Amino acid sequence: MLEGIIAGSAAVFSLSGFLYLIIGMLIGILVGVLPGVGPSLGMALLIPFTYNMVPADAMILLISVYVGAEYGGSITSILIAVPGNGAAAATVLDGYPMAKQGKAALALEISLTASCVGGVLGGICLLLFLQPLAGMALRFGPPAYFAVSILALSAVGALGGKSPILGLLSAAIGLGIATIGVDPITSVERFTFGLPELDEGIPAMVAIIGLFAVAEMIDALQQKASGGLAIAAETVGRTFLSLKQWRELLPSMFRGSLVGVGTGILPGLGSTVGSWIAYDVERRVSKTPEQFGKGAPAGVSGPEAANNSAVGGQLIPLLALGLPSSPSTAVLASALILHGLQPGPALMLNAPSVAYGLIVTVIFSVAVLYVMGNTMVPFWARVARVPESIMVAVVLALCIIGAYSVRNLVFDIWLAVGFGVLGYAMKLLRLPVAPMVLSLVIFELVEGNFRRSLMIARGNYSIFISDPLSASFLTLSALVILWPFASKYFRKLRQAKA
Repeated sequence: MLEGIIAGSAAVFSLSGFLYLIIGMLIGILVGVLPGVGPSLGMALLIPFTYNMVPADAMILLISVYVGAEYGGSITSILIAVPGNGAAAATVLDGYPMAKQGKAALALEISLTASCVGGVLGGICLLLFLQPLAGMALRFGPPAYFAVSILALSAVGALGGKSPILGLLSAAIGLGIATIGVDPITSVERFTFGLPELDEGIPAMVAIIGLFAVAEMIDALQQKASGGLAIAAETVGRTFLSLKQWRELLPSMFRGSLVGVGTGILPGLGSTVGSWIAYDVERRVSKTPEQFGKGAPAGVSGPEAANNSAVGGQLIPLLALGLPSSPSTAVLASALILHGLQPGPALMLNAPSVAYGLIVTVIFSVAVLYVMGNTMVPFWARVARVPESIMVAVVLALCIIGAYSVRNLVFDIWLAVGFGVLGYAMKLLRLPVAPMVLSLVIFELVEGNFRRSLMIARGNYSIFISDPLSASFLTLSALVILWPFASKYFRKLRQAKA
């Protein structure tokens, strides 16, 4: 391992390697800012430019784009409620309210710091636990994946705020919407109404853009608020966390990082699900859960640490087993094969400078990200001070570009508008949006693994209980769902006795 680390470090700290790291980080941040693009598409677009590059340099460029894009998605989430990618959607819940309160620069700094902490911890986990964690992931079959998905969905009670029932209702509506499309197993059309554009279902990113960004713009136009999107001038220059803020937020960053690594290892979960789970964890352990959704700093730090630590987690099955666990790692695998390298254990032996170069890049790139991000924070904060009439037009333009870029369909633009109207209606009805978004993101995992499990067991539902991992996660899910109701009951009981 030591020789591999030395070889990887030599590749990263060479003149060309360091230059590609900086270029990749800058491209990644810009890719993350653009709604609907995301790290996988940004990396894929760069692959042709790596044809004549040394394999180690090519991987350094791609992985730095990956890290930068995971952070970049939070910038627009905080400033204008437009998630740059699915993993940044959870950041909107508290990041955007902080910006509206005149704390945009602080929210951006929390996001940057948490992303860096998550990136470092994810890289360290990748380096130290590569083989054991990959072996653990192999033990997960369809029943266990289904149970983990249900555990993620169990967060909807907490995401519903004061009313778990409303959270569950929003999630149920989301699950219903997610069934639209051609059945993946029987190929039967479900609720497509004869529209071929709905055969593939509702793209989660299009729904996220509509439910968060378009709905917020409709609300701003309706209220004609003069400063709804602007931030206070005196907070623009703030770019560093105080020692007190470090002490308060570091635990949430550690928790989010662990969640991100765990979800990153498991195929299909990744940074998007990890950020939502991390948000739910922070809300549950907080002493002031009522502040979440209103600008709680931990609501930014936890999810942001999770989505960046997931980068290290997602590389574990790729390097240890040769199995990509996400679209982004699938692009990395394609790039490795293009350069004549086979992902998996052989890569560690045949090309240690490439394999360990990836690991060293994940760890060291956060230093570049921190410097580059802090340089840009005042600029991004000033962007939010643009007059609201101009800001609304710019945000809606970004929404149109983001929705169209998902599948290159004009239909998706109208779909985003429709979800925007739905999101605005939900806001008027005080129905939380977050549970619906989580349902849309995770539905494919729930349905796919549920049906695969029943096919394996020939329709016997006991497979979910007989599998130890599945039974454990389902039990935990039941406790998580019941806890808000139980705590509310016991609180009333104590008040009655008092």
